[in-house]
Amino acid sequence: MRAKRAWVMRTIVVCLVIGGLAVPAYAGKKKREKHADKWPAVDLGAYSVLWIEDFAMTDPKAEERKKVVQVKGAPKRLGDYLQQALDTDLFEQVHRGASADLGAGSLIVRGEITQYKPGSAVGRAMMAGAGSAHLDFVVHLIDGATGRELTSFDAKRTWAWGGAMGMAKGVDDMEQNVAHELALYLRKCKTGSIQ
Repeated sequence: MRAKRAWVMRTIVVCLVIGGLAVPAYAGKKKREKHADKWPAVDLGAYSVLWIEDFAMTDPKAEERKKVVQVKGAPKRLGDYLQQALDTDLFEQVHRGASADLGAGSLIVRGEITQYKPGSAVGRAMMAGAGSAHLDFVVHLIDGATGRELTSFDAKRTWAWGGAMGMAKGVDDMEQNVAHELALYLRKCKTGSIQ
Protein backbone atom coordinates (compact mmCIF):
# COMPACT_ATOMS: atom_id res chain seq x y z
CA MET A 1 0.00 0.00 0.00
CA ARG A 2 2.82 2.41 0.89
CA ALA A 3 4.56 1.69 -2.40
CA LYS A 4 1.37 2.51 -4.31
CA ARG A 5 0.86 5.73 -2.35
CA ALA A 6 4.49 6.75 -2.93
CA TRP A 7 4.06 6.08 -6.67
CA VAL A 8 0.90 8.22 -6.75
CA MET A 9 2.65 11.05 -4.90
CA ARG A 10 5.63 10.93 -7.31
CA THR A 11 3.23 11.01 -10.27
CA ILE A 12 1.40 14.03 -8.86
CA VAL A 13 4.68 15.87 -8.23
CA VAL A 14 5.91 15.13 -11.76
CA CYS A 15 2.62 16.34 -13.28
CA LEU A 16 2.73 19.53 -11.22
CA VAL A 17 6.35 20.21 -12.19
CA ILE A 18 5.74 19.53 -15.89
CA GLY A 19 2.50 21.51 -15.81
CA GLY A 20 4.19 24.33 -13.93
CA LEU A 21 6.96 24.52 -16.51
CA ALA A 22 4.59 24.31 -19.47
CA VAL A 23 2.36 27.16 -18.33
CA PRO A 24 5.15 29.77 -18.07
CA ALA A 25 6.53 28.67 -21.46
CA TYR A 26 3.11 29.20 -23.04
CA ALA A 27 2.59 32.47 -21.19
CA GLY A 28 6.01 33.58 -22.46
CA LYS A 29 4.82 33.45 -26.06
CA LYS A 30 1.77 35.55 -25.22
CA LYS A 31 3.96 37.98 -23.31
CA ARG A 32 6.33 38.30 -26.28
CA GLU A 33 3.39 39.30 -28.47
CA LYS A 34 2.24 41.80 -25.86
CA HIS A 35 5.70 43.37 -25.54
CA ALA A 36 6.17 43.62 -29.33
CA ASP A 37 2.77 45.26 -29.72
CA LYS A 38 3.64 47.93 -27.12
CA TRP A 39 6.65 49.17 -29.06
CA PRO A 40 6.09 51.96 -31.64
CA ALA A 41 4.82 50.91 -35.05
CA VAL A 42 7.11 51.83 -37.94
CA ASP A 43 6.89 50.76 -41.59
CA LEU A 44 9.92 48.61 -42.47
CA GLY A 45 8.49 47.28 -45.74
CA ALA A 46 11.07 49.13 -47.87
CA TYR A 47 14.08 47.60 -46.10
CA SER A 48 15.72 44.51 -47.60
CA VAL A 49 19.08 44.57 -45.78
CA LEU A 50 19.42 44.36 -42.00
CA TRP A 51 22.52 45.20 -39.98
CA ILE A 52 22.50 44.02 -36.36
CA GLU A 53 25.18 45.76 -34.35
CA ASP A 54 26.49 44.50 -31.03
CA PHE A 55 24.59 46.17 -28.21
CA ALA A 56 26.57 48.78 -26.29
CA MET A 57 26.99 48.17 -22.57
CA THR A 58 26.04 51.47 -20.90
CA ASP A 59 25.31 50.05 -17.44
CA PRO A 60 27.57 52.12 -15.15
CA LYS A 61 27.82 49.22 -12.70
CA ALA A 62 28.63 46.53 -15.30
CA GLU A 63 32.30 46.31 -14.33
CA GLU A 64 31.36 45.80 -10.66
CA ARG A 65 29.00 42.90 -11.31
CA LYS A 66 29.84 39.36 -10.38
CA LYS A 67 30.03 37.00 -13.36
CA VAL A 68 32.12 39.54 -15.30
CA VAL A 69 32.62 37.17 -18.26
CA GLN A 70 28.86 36.84 -18.66
CA VAL A 71 28.38 40.61 -18.38
CA LYS A 72 31.10 41.41 -20.94
CA GLY A 73 29.72 38.89 -23.43
CA ALA A 74 26.14 40.16 -23.26
CA PRO A 75 26.37 42.87 -25.98
CA LYS A 76 27.53 40.39 -28.63
CA ARG A 77 25.25 37.61 -27.41
CA LEU A 78 22.12 39.78 -27.70
CA GLY A 79 22.96 40.56 -31.33
CA ASP A 80 23.70 36.90 -32.05
CA TYR A 81 20.45 35.78 -30.41
CA LEU A 82 18.50 38.33 -32.45
CA GLN A 83 20.06 37.09 -35.69
CA GLN A 84 19.18 33.48 -34.75
CA ALA A 85 15.60 34.41 -33.82
CA LEU A 86 14.83 36.19 -37.10
CA ASP A 87 12.76 34.50 -39.80
CA THR A 88 15.22 33.58 -42.55
CA ASP A 89 13.07 35.06 -45.33
CA LEU A 90 12.26 38.36 -43.60
CA PHE A 91 15.21 40.32 -45.05
CA GLU A 92 17.18 39.50 -48.21
CA GLN A 93 20.43 39.99 -46.30
CA VAL A 94 21.24 40.02 -42.59
CA HIS A 95 24.66 41.17 -41.39
CA ARG A 96 26.22 41.18 -37.93
CA GLY A 97 28.67 43.69 -36.53
CA ALA A 98 29.42 47.34 -37.23
CA SER A 99 27.56 48.78 -40.21
CA ALA A 100 29.55 50.34 -43.06
CA ASP A 101 28.88 51.69 -46.58
CA LEU A 102 25.15 51.26 -46.42
CA GLY A 103 22.86 52.08 -49.29
CA ALA A 104 19.15 52.52 -49.74
CA GLY A 105 17.02 49.80 -48.20
CA SER A 106 19.42 49.18 -45.30
CA LEU A 107 18.18 49.10 -41.72
CA ILE A 108 20.40 49.19 -38.65
CA VAL A 109 19.39 47.74 -35.28
CA ARG A 110 21.46 49.49 -32.62
CA GLY A 111 20.94 48.77 -28.95
CA GLU A 112 22.18 49.70 -25.52
CA ILE A 113 22.09 47.61 -22.37
CA THR A 114 21.31 50.14 -19.65
CA GLN A 115 21.20 47.62 -16.79
CA TYR A 116 22.59 44.10 -16.78
CA LYS A 117 22.45 42.20 -13.51
CA PRO A 118 22.83 38.40 -13.75
CA GLY A 119 21.58 37.86 -10.20
CA SER A 120 21.91 34.57 -8.35
CA ALA A 121 20.08 31.32 -9.10
CA VAL A 122 20.77 30.14 -5.54
CA GLY A 123 19.36 33.37 -4.10
CA ARG A 124 16.20 33.02 -6.22
CA ALA A 125 15.84 29.37 -5.16
CA MET A 126 15.93 30.34 -1.50
CA MET A 127 13.44 33.21 -1.74
CA ALA A 128 11.49 34.96 -4.48
CA GLY A 129 13.00 38.34 -5.26
CA ALA A 130 16.39 37.55 -3.73
CA GLY A 131 19.06 37.23 -6.40
CA SER A 132 16.75 38.65 -9.06
CA ALA A 133 18.13 39.13 -12.58
CA HIS A 134 17.62 42.38 -14.53
CA LEU A 135 18.03 43.29 -18.19
CA ASP A 136 17.10 46.84 -19.24
CA PHE A 137 17.74 48.00 -22.79
CA VAL A 138 17.12 50.66 -25.43
CA VAL A 139 16.77 49.84 -29.14
CA HIS A 140 17.18 52.26 -32.05
CA LEU A 141 16.09 51.48 -35.61
CA ILE A 142 18.12 53.59 -38.03
CA ASP A 143 17.85 54.13 -41.78
CA GLY A 144 21.24 53.00 -43.07
CA ALA A 145 21.34 55.34 -46.08
CA THR A 146 20.49 58.57 -44.24
CA GLY A 147 21.47 57.81 -40.65
CA ARG A 148 18.02 59.03 -39.57
CA GLU A 149 16.51 57.33 -36.53
CA LEU A 150 13.17 55.76 -37.44
CA THR A 151 12.17 54.91 -33.89
CA SER A 152 13.55 53.99 -30.51
CA PHE A 153 12.11 52.36 -27.42
CA ASP A 154 13.23 51.01 -24.09
CA ALA A 155 12.17 48.06 -21.99
CA LYS A 156 12.96 46.45 -18.66
CA ARG A 157 12.97 42.75 -17.88
CA THR A 158 13.25 41.13 -14.45
CA TRP A 159 13.38 37.49 -13.37
CA ALA A 160 12.63 37.15 -9.66
CA TRP A 161 10.60 33.96 -9.22
CA GLY A 162 11.47 31.85 -6.21
CA GLY A 163 12.05 28.16 -5.66
CA ALA A 164 12.91 25.71 -8.42
CA MET A 165 11.36 27.90 -11.10
CA GLY A 166 13.47 30.87 -10.02
CA MET A 167 16.60 28.76 -10.11
CA ALA A 168 15.76 27.16 -13.46
CA LYS A 169 15.96 30.39 -15.45
CA GLY A 170 18.06 33.50 -15.40
CA VAL A 171 19.49 36.40 -17.37
CA ASP A 172 20.51 34.20 -20.32
CA ASP A 173 16.87 33.17 -20.75
CA MET A 174 15.89 36.86 -20.61
CA GLU A 175 18.47 37.65 -23.32
CA GLN A 176 16.94 35.01 -25.57
CA ASN A 177 13.40 36.23 -24.82
CA VAL A 178 14.39 39.81 -25.65
CA ALA A 179 15.90 38.61 -28.95
CA HIS A 180 12.68 36.74 -29.79
CA GLU A 181 10.60 39.81 -28.88
CA LEU A 182 12.76 42.01 -31.12
CA ALA A 183 12.57 39.49 -33.97
CA LEU A 184 8.80 39.36 -33.62
CA TYR A 185 8.66 43.18 -33.55
CA LEU A 186 10.77 43.44 -36.72
CA ARG A 187 8.57 40.87 -38.48
CA LYS A 188 5.41 42.74 -37.49
CA CYS A 189 6.85 46.08 -38.66
CA LYS A 190 8.17 44.59 -41.91
CA THR A 191 4.88 42.85 -42.76
CA GLY A 192 2.66 45.67 -41.49
CA SER A 193 0.94 43.49 -38.89
CA ILE A 194 1.85 45.46 -35.78
CA GLN A 195 -1.21 46.68 -33.87
